[in-house]
Amino acid sequence: MNIGINQKKIIDLVSKDLKEIENSDFNSENSAWAYFALWARCPGFEKLNYRLSKGKNIISLFSLVLKDIISISKQSKFIAHKDFKENKNDYENLIVSWASRQDFEENGTYCDRYFKINSKNFAHSLFFLIYNDDELPVKIDSNIIILKRIKYKYKYNLFFLIKYILIKAISSKFSIKRFFHSTSSYTRLAEVVSNIFREQIDLKKIKSIIMPYEAQPFQQAIFLESKKINKNIVTIGYDHSAPQSIPVHLYFRKGAPDFLLVNGPSQAKHISENLNWPKEKIKIVPSARYQKNDNFDFNNKIFLPYEIFDKKVVLKEFENFLKNVPKQSLNRLLVKNHPTMKNSTNHLDIQTNLDKIILQYEDRFSKEKLSKNISVFIGPTTGAIVALEKELKVFHICFNSILESYSEKLWPMLTVNQLSTNMFEYNLKKRGEFILFGEEKNNFQKYYSY
Repeated sequence: MNIGINQKKIIDLVSKDLKEIENSDFNSENSAWAYFALWARCPGFEKLNYRLSKGKNIISLFSLVLKDIISISKQSKFIAHKDFKENKNDYENLIVSWASRQDFEENGTYCDRYFKINSKNFAHSLFFLIYNDDELPVKIDSNIIILKRIKYKYKYNLFFLIKYILIKAISSKFSIKRFFHSTSSYTRLAEVVSNIFREQIDLKKIKSIIMPYEAQPFQQAIFLESKKINKNIVTIGYDHSAPQSIPVHLYFRKGAPDFLLVNGPSQAKHISENLNWPKEKIKIVPSARYQKNDNFDFNNKIFLPYEIFDKKVVLKEFENFLKNVPKQSLNRLLVKNHPTMKNSTNHLDIQTNLDKIILQYEDRFSKEKLSKNISVFIGPTTGAIVALEKELKVFHICFNSILESYSEKLWPMLTVNQLSTNMFEYNLKKRGEFILFGEEKNNFQKYYSY
């Protein structure tokens, strides 16, 4: 199995699919079927999986699409929470990001985890935040708008869902393809964001829009709608994470920003050569998110992913790994759950089982502290690249090796050793190829402001 060749075929498949969508009369920027995020289950990913499996996962695809459409019933109402007067329009720049309650200080300032900036230091910038928590901050700065979903009194607002589906069926002229391209929880969010942008923000006075960029439908819609209102706006996307194994979600398409900021030469080369980005639109800048002095510890950790696709694969591969390493050759390993999955029974269960395997192979771990540190990553990840840049030996357990593992064909600055069907060892040929760690306090002002 040549993983690199198969991964290149996936990119070609995505390229062909996007061309077909954009040549149709669908609003491709809003469509969840044009968004290929490989780290979580979304319609684009499941469609890709369906084609790769030659139709074998039709039930999985149908189930995902049904769940996605039903989840629209949880999006019946949103509010734009703010603390400034309607006629205050003296903002020059717009910063779009995500936020939760913990990102706000008591005085109402917002600390952005992607750009490492505080709203109080950007008086002439307006922050538009997609909010993930139920409880709003008691106080917020005057240059902040929070988009928050309002929970319905029941789990699902079925009346809203039925009405929404009927409207979409009529507007799509009962075309099945057009209906599915316009009916998704991703599309619903893009529509809400676009409407609030038009109502709440004077885009004619905005000079630039920047956001941590994942090419989600709502992000494509923001860039596209803003350009329609003010063609002089400079739109900037920041690829805030280290690269995915096959980052096809970033494939250049309708609604893409004027500039894409990346943090390393390997990323820039890959995006240009494989994802159709014009070279002049790609800028290499030091990372705003990953700082040289960050104290996040990757040493001797096993990192669980956002979603556990196959528990048996993980446990089998990890046990085989420990069976084959020499005795007393490793430092003690600690299992780290995904930060958003602390209450997931599935994650807690696999964490318990991994701990049991570690105890079973106690003799593989040294009682003395060894100089050699490792990291073990499970499933879709970008953390493996960060750990490599921190000079660690990295191991990767994949649910699906073709979709999740890194290959030398796509990433020639890596050396890849396939230990088994689902486990890999990575090494980095040259530091700084993927992440130029930020060192300056005014990193954002110097490299990210246009």
